[in-house]
Amino acid sequence: MFGLWFSLLGLLSAFLCSFNAKKRKRSQKDWFTLGFLLPGASFVILYLLPSGSDDPSQAAESLEFGEGEMIPSVNHLTHPAS
Repeated sequence: MFGLWFSLLGLLSAFLCSFNAKKRKRSQKDWFTLGFLLPGASFVILYLLPSGSDDPSQAAESLEFGEGEMIPSVNHLTHPAS
């Protein structure tokens, strides 16, 4: 009986998280899953995070390391056996 209630609570939380994630410009699938697995904590986490952006390139800019590189260059490294 506990499993049934937990599943119903998880589904309700999942749908609410998915709906709120869309309003906050976040991935609905990811937040649906988190809402199901973490019914109470997912709402807190969702609202503690800043809203997402419409522009995907703006999100990528926050991951830059310096001089516009997304990933630090490793071209100068060589394998010890070579």
